[in-house]
Amino acid sequence: MKKILYLLIIVLIASIAIIDSTAYYRRTAINGRGNGPGQPSTYAEIYIWRDVWGTDIYCKNSGGESCPWSVVGQGRDGSPKTIAEQTCVDHARNEIQIGNLNGNWTDPNTNHTVIWTYQSVGDSSRVTITGPGEQLPD
Repeated sequence: MKKILYLLIIVLIASIAIIDSTAYYRRTAINGRGNGPGQPSTYAEIYIWRDVWGTDIYCKNSGGESCPWSVVGQGRDGSPKTIAEQTCVDHARNEIQIGNLNGNWTDPNTNHTVIWTYQSVGDSSRVTITGPGEQLPD
């Protein structure tokens, strides 16, 4: 009985470690409405999925709503992993704002990598983040 309990505890701990190590962030915004220089684009449709595996934000078509950038929200709590992801999101967002529309950066403290692209035509952008040894889901 003790062996079974011990085994269950090990499986639980391993599951928690795997969940945290395979999380990701992906934000895609397509065909937003440009609102003038220095103003963020706005969208008609916004879909947000957050769970223990990661954050997926998808915004499309010209409208009146801002596309969020936040890693943490309903369905995904804060952790050292999400803090590392948010640092990468903020870096990409700052780079886009100063005119570096395509690039990548690896946080030297956490080894999380962010890749971003932005096209002013159609106000479209994509930001993805993965941690060391991780990849985005299909």
